[in-house]
Amino acid sequence: MGDGSGSWKHRPASLAYFAIFNPSFSKSEDSANDQICLFYPSTVPADERARQVGLATALVNFTKTFSPAPCDAVHTRKHRVILHEVEPGYWMLLKVRLGTRTTVRAGHKVVEHLEDGLQDSILRSVLLRAWEAFKLFHRGIDCILRRHSMDVLRKILEEFYSGFLPRINFGSLDLLDAFDGIQFASLSKASYLQVLSLMRALTATFPMLKHPILFWHDHLVWNGLESFDALKPLHSYITDPETGRVYDGVVNQVKRKGEPIIATRRVSLQSVRQSRSFLKSPRRGAKFSGYLVGPVTIGSLDVELKKIYLGPEGIEHNLIVYQVEEECTLVVPVPASEPPDQHSAEFYARLSAFLDERLTTLAPLLADGYASAKNLGEFADQHFRYLYYNSMNLAFKTSIGSYKSTVLTPDLVQCLNRMHDEFARGEYGTAANEICVKTASTDAWVVGRRSGDRELYLVFPKSDVGLVDIDDEVKKFTLGYFSDIL
Repeated sequence: MGDGSGSWKHRPASLAYFAIFNPSFSKSEDSANDQICLFYPSTVPADERARQVGLATALVNFTKTFSPAPCDAVHTRKHRVILHEVEPGYWMLLKVRLGTRTTVRAGHKVVEHLEDGLQDSILRSVLLRAWEAFKLFHRGIDCILRRHSMDVLRKILEEFYSGFLPRINFGSLDLLDAFDGIQFASLSKASYLQVLSLMRALTATFPMLKHPILFWHDHLVWNGLESFDALKPLHSYITDPETGRVYDGVVNQVKRKGEPIIATRRVSLQSVRQSRSFLKSPRRGAKFSGYLVGPVTIGSLDVELKKIYLGPEGIEHNLIVYQVEEECTLVVPVPASEPPDQHSAEFYARLSAFLDERLTTLAPLLADGYASAKNLGEFADQHFRYLYYNSMNLAFKTSIGSYKSTVLTPDLVQCLNRMHDEFARGEYGTAANEICVKTASTDAWVVGRRSGDRELYLVFPKSDVGLVDIDDEVKKFTLGYFSDIL
């Protein structure tokens, strides 16, 4: 901006440091860096690394003397720090620079650090997601060290996180990043019965495929895993817009260069990104059908199994991913202990023929369900914006950022972030179950409601109604659409 009085310049929040360390590996001050398994960025000098990790270790040890729960968050004037013990003895450290607003007043620069821009609950979710993503492909740190040296571990961590961390935009984090939820496909009774019939036929024909997961675009249709916790990191990987764009050792290079596995458009509270809708802008030419993880071509004798690790115990699975006309994607993690059919070219040919016929028939029914749900969302958008999340099954649904005129102003986004942070404090004792706020700058009403594992947020862009009217609107909406869960 200019240098005149009242001008300002904004700098968004950004990553300062990310580290993984184990204090037991350091026996003295001279060996302080021995405890560090990873420090990002790698350009940070060794003495600064030791200082940052040493300070984090001291905070954890000091707070343990006063509470059974060690320090897990630190606020300073310029930074936010999140700590989490991901495995016994192994800690993750996330340090983020706060965003700033630089104002020029009477020829002097005044720097204001934006403390409200980052909530602990959101940063903690980002940290845990970074750990879950690593575990999906590498099982865990201690598991690696049992088979390899510390140098190998450090190399594996550096290779993974040097690609993962730069993709996180810390300047635009909001409660959607805290949720990291799953959008479920809208199924009519007839559609559900057809999906159920398909899954039963699949497991009966191919007994080794016990845990199928079916997507229609980026919407979950069927989850065959025993828990949603096991599904979460796999779902994040499959639906990540970057997955498939660059060869990562898992996805086959069979689609056109630069195309992800699933043409996902990430929902944003603040801005609608300019990527095209997967329904309105179909690609010209034939749509892709085939294995994204499995044999490169049907009938190929060269099948290289791709390993992932699922669940708290990190059970080894071989991954199969098959897509039909870029609409339906079947993801099947097969336990490594299953019979060796997954090495057989004949097995993959039979599975391909089975899926092509049935998923081609199912896709139009799923598209109809999506269209019906979208019409309902657009109707609701005429009166308010809503956001729903269930942490038990990760179900997520919103009109915010999904339809026209649903972009929220920064103050409304911060209001939602603070509400979620307040609800999250219930894990440590008392917390509110319902919050209602009228914002000063936009004159909008924001309502947050929590019931058990479920959270519902509504934004009313009205300035001429009172609290009683807003309460009536909330009751009508919950009775109409969430009466059985809220």
